Amino acid sequence: AIGLARSNDRGRSWIKETVAGKDEPGGPVFEARRGTKAWDNRVVGTPWVVPMPAGGFRLYYIGSNFGEDGRATTGIGCVESVGDGLAEWRRVPPVST
Repeated sequence: AIGLARSNDRGRSWIKETVAGKDEPGGPVFEARRGTKAWDNRVVGTPWVVPMPAGGFRLYYIGSNFGEDGRATTGIGCVESVGDGLAEWRRVPPVST
């Protein structure tokens, strides 16, 4: 899961943000899709947040799962912020190749 914290001193110390609807400060604000056959149903992590020119943010992350054959698969996912905040995200549909 990916949580939310802020630093006011260039990363020396961090404060977990209060997130609406969550029991603990910090979130999580984005979680694996447990109970589904999605490619990121086991774990999500390693977030990288990028501000978008028109406002809002994109968050790129690593996700993984175990396939029916028991082998792990890993990929890079993308979500976009809902509004200009960092507490709510929606998945970006995958690009087919």
